[in-house]
Amino acid sequence: MSREIKFRIWDKKTKRWSKNFNVNLLNVNDFNIVSINQYTGLKDIAGDEIYEGDIVRDVSDGIIGQIEYSDGGFIIIYDDIMEKLNSDESAYLEVIGNIYENSKLLGEEVQI
Repeated sequence: MSREIKFRIWDKKTKRWSKNFNVNLLNVNDFNIVSINQYTGLKDIAGDEIYEGDIVRDVSDGIIGQIEYSDGGFIIIYDDIMEKLNSDESAYLEVIGNIYENSKLLGEEVQI
């Protein structure tokens, strides 16, 4: 099964996400880019797309973590614990924010 390849860009200047762009034609001068985040190919319990940089809550125990890309795959980092992100795991996750707009959800503000 293949997954859909999509990206989003956090534009620091406008403080908005942009998803409507062609990566091949992207002119970085058009954006004050902080980060380009890749879609994991998975959706959360509410059907929302999960991207790297998202902050998620495990609905079964309430623990909060962050989605990152590492070693060729996506992981969830809960404090000092790392778990591989897969479709079984994503069924229990809820996207509650992202590190650019809601970094305080992780307990400390992420510097961007």
